[in-house]
Amino acid sequence: MKNRRVLSIISLAAVAVMFFAVSFFALSYNVCAAQRTVRVGISDTDNTGISGENETVLFQKDYLQAISEYADWKYEYVSASWDELLKMVRNGKIDLLMDVTKTDERMKYYNFSSEAMGTEMCYLFGRSDTKYNYNDYKAFNGMKVGYEKGSTVIDELQKYGRRKGFSVKPKPYKSGAAMFRALDAGKVDTVVQTNYFETPEGHVILAKCSSTPVYFITSKKDSSLSEELDDAMAQLFSYNPSFNSDIFELHFGRALSKSVGYTKEEHAYMDKKPVVYVYYETNWAPFEYETGGKAEGITPDIIRAIGKETGIKFKFILSSSTKAVYDDASSASNDLIMAVSYDYSWAKSHGLLITEPYVSGSVMRVAKDSGKSPATVAVVKGGYLEHRISKTYPKLKEVPYLTFGECMDAVADGDADCTFLNYYQANYYRSMGKFESFVYQPVSDITQSISLGVTEESNPLLLGILSKSLQSLSADTIQSILSENSTKTEQFSFGMMMRRYPVRMAAGIAAFGIGIGLIIFLLVSLRIRKRQNRELAEAKAEAEAANRAKSEFLSSMSHDLRTPLNGIIGFTDYAMNEHDADKKQDYLSKVKSSGELMRDMVNDTLELSRIESGKGTLDLQTVDLQDVAETVMTSMRPYAELKRLELTDDFSGLVNRMVLADKIKIQKIILNLVSNAIKYTGEGGSVAVVMTSADISGSGSNVSLTVKDNGIGMSEEFCRTMFEPFTQEKRAETDTMTGTGLGLSIVRKYVDLMGGTVDVKSKIHIGTEVTVVLPLKNSDEGVDVTEKPAVRYEIFAGKHALLFEDNNVNAEIAQMILGDAGVITDRAADGKAGLEMYAGSGDGYYDFILMDIRMPVMNGFEAAAAIRGMDRSDAATVPVIAMTADAFEESMTEAAAAGMNGYITKPIDRDAMFRTIAENISK
Repeated sequence: MKNRRVLSIISLAAVAVMFFAVSFFALSYNVCAAQRTVRVGISDTDNTGISGENETVLFQKDYLQAISEYADWKYEYVSASWDELLKMVRNGKIDLLMDVTKTDERMKYYNFSSEAMGTEMCYLFGRSDTKYNYNDYKAFNGMKVGYEKGSTVIDELQKYGRRKGFSVKPKPYKSGAAMFRALDAGKVDTVVQTNYFETPEGHVILAKCSSTPVYFITSKKDSSLSEELDDAMAQLFSYNPSFNSDIFELHFGRALSKSVGYTKEEHAYMDKKPVVYVYYETNWAPFEYETGGKAEGITPDIIRAIGKETGIKFKFILSSSTKAVYDDASSASNDLIMAVSYDYSWAKSHGLLITEPYVSGSVMRVAKDSGKSPATVAVVKGGYLEHRISKTYPKLKEVPYLTFGECMDAVADGDADCTFLNYYQANYYRSMGKFESFVYQPVSDITQSISLGVTEESNPLLLGILSKSLQSLSADTIQSILSENSTKTEQFSFGMMMRRYPVRMAAGIAAFGIGIGLIIFLLVSLRIRKRQNRELAEAKAEAEAANRAKSEFLSSMSHDLRTPLNGIIGFTDYAMNEHDADKKQDYLSKVKSSGELMRDMVNDTLELSRIESGKGTLDLQTVDLQDVAETVMTSMRPYAELKRLELTDDFSGLVNRMVLADKIKIQKIILNLVSNAIKYTGEGGSVAVVMTSADISGSGSNVSLTVKDNGIGMSEEFCRTMFEPFTQEKRAETDTMTGTGLGLSIVRKYVDLMGGTVDVKSKIHIGTEVTVVLPLKNSDEGVDVTEKPAVRYEIFAGKHALLFEDNNVNAEIAQMILGDAGVITDRAADGKAGLEMYAGSGDGYYDFILMDIRMPVMNGFEAAAAIRGMDRSDAATVPVIAMTADAFEESMTEAAAAGMNGYITKPIDRDAMFRTIAENISK
């Protein structure tokens, strides 16, 4: 099997971390009960000659392990053929079987899990030397197809055949291995199997049929097992809604790129031995460069391998720069291809269609000095990384060049502070003596994958041929190409040593002659090798440290999210079983408090993400600084009193209380600093908060906020990284203290956004003093302290509302809230259904519409725009109000552009919701 290995190891590692984190932090509700032993069927047909447990079995056991974290099960595995296992479940000889398609007949005998465990795709396979072409339905008619006895995949193929006009002759086999042996022996023409099955080498896909969900099944004789399974899966998906896709990618992601057969038309194209032009850059090492007039590098070698596979003749056309490649390709009229970053929007903007990537990797920032914060960046004009850098790091001033080599020279000469290279470029330049001492720092904000692009004017068959031939390249072939091109080996010669170490070599020659000089040459060579190895190890350690930091963040987030979630679930259980009204109300208030805590944590994480992506903005308004600070202090005092801390404040030094500022962000800065000080100060300690201001240039103030405590303090080493996301100092005193490591990061980002500074002084066991200085403009306006009028709920009685909401729980909550105010609500489960309900109603029937944004079939933006475009009298005036968990400003802007009148965020604030509705229905 010529499966193309997925090269992005980092992505698979991230999926693995996510999957095992879910299992590790799962909540178990059966800790007090005796552990149940569940007999699970494992099909021996899944073994296709691979020694030991294959990936399918490992996938099933990992999935079961995740289930057991919630169901408190242990397992006994029973191996038999698929058909036999189905009978054993029915007879109660085993308890559980996985990957089962639901049919009316099977539902008579088995309990199916309420949630699917994945989606099964039907594949038709032939030998590599098969006479059949891909999707050649006419030729498929009458062929003999092997299938595994008891599997419904043959039924899906036959349904597919009826739609496409062909029929087959099914031939059952006891095992998957047996049916592939029959195929190889010529006893059947093809075999049909699913994507959950590993394919032996030497076979190609001839058709991809329908997809159907697959489930766990249990015996009808044991309903309790079925209930435990459903409960466990519900909990599992509540913690990780993407669990099915994550675990499938973890186990089968590298095997999904199976060899796919060519169509009849594609074979005809290749049989003509066409000439296809390849536009490449002569200065983009190690991907593309030129040696003695010959195209060299990763991309040319990949294309030559495709030429051997397909018979296509590729002619290489050189261009001097990235911009020249795009310009030359856009003006050509022949069938042509070029390397292009795997980004559909980027490709579309250059008139290209792209394959899946053949190289994927991280991006590194390259600089001469690790301690200097860069202000300028060297970029290749018109290149993909320039496009990404301008969006991701808008504050960096770009200095344009034609090639990456010129960018590296600019950094070396001090004409730019840094440049960005992808992983393979970084390795290439790091191996050169001129750049070996540079600092190569991985960044998490940008990745780059390289695919092949075909112009929209080229023969449309070319893209399919390239995509399929890339899939057929073996992992060994691709890895060999990458290894050969990833480094530039500079020969250790006498001249190179004189260039790098002239003084040392001259002294050696003068003192000891040629013989001693040769010894020095060998010793220095060894030193260079060691230094190169050390720097490579340091770069690897840096990447591993970043991954560890993110893993620790996931661990902290899992704990901190599960803490309020535990309160929500636990107190909800108590409230449901409590008959005393006062106790029930107490439990429900704690549920709400826990929910608000979880909401705040999610908001903090999203806000940091927004700022990191350059989308942070300031909502300037007239603010009374003392009022803002006192509000925060009032909320913090109960916390301080609980720890018997002395919490003092002094705002007498505020010369100008009224300023133009972002009130929410100012509150957050004070809140995070004060709560941290209280958190890390022991009982009987003290926390002092002082805020002062001083006039600057008559129109503004330098506002200084100082938060000082006599708590546990921080080490000098940690003070240098305290504002980095995900970081927390690991000491004995902090072992029992939880947090995500985001609070101080948000403080730093907000201060930077406002153009301020942060200064930290801290000593272990003595205390910490943090001073924030913010340059703010004075305001002559007073603060509007007029309270918003109370909502008059009686105005909603008898109003008709149309609710677009695909989530049943969210819909029920909204309908209950609206019903309490007397609103009559109709609900649509997706955008298209809601649009049809509105179109079928009379003009003016609905007084307002509440619209979720993220819905299946048709999203809220599309549905709102469609309503505004209808030819009816109320289409332009009926209030359409977004009601969504998406709290990003970009979505609010898009909602307004789609014709929405208001925006309500979830969790729903009852007063805010009705106030928004009232403002719009009264217009």
